[in-house]
Amino acid sequence: EEMARLGDAVLTSVFDGDLAVALERAAAFSRVVGAGRLALADDADEHGDDLEAARQTRLASGNVKLSDQLTLAARLWRAGTLR
Repeated sequence: EEMARLGDAVLTSVFDGDLAVALERAAAFSRVVGAGRLALADDADEHGDDLEAARQTRLASGNVKLSDQLTLAARLWRAGTLR
């Protein structure tokens, strides 16, 4: 719950800076969330909860994909080619 509040504060605050930096920060946040989901998947797997393990793994994959896309967007912004 505390992490969710922190994420909301980071992602919804007024932005007044380099968009590439903001995109990279969002990418890092998403990657951390994905790592946490993988840890939850491991815990669920250890407790025999295959459905929850699969769900957390799927969600982690989405977080990593989002992180990769945000990182690419930052690179494109710096190159002046983000559309």
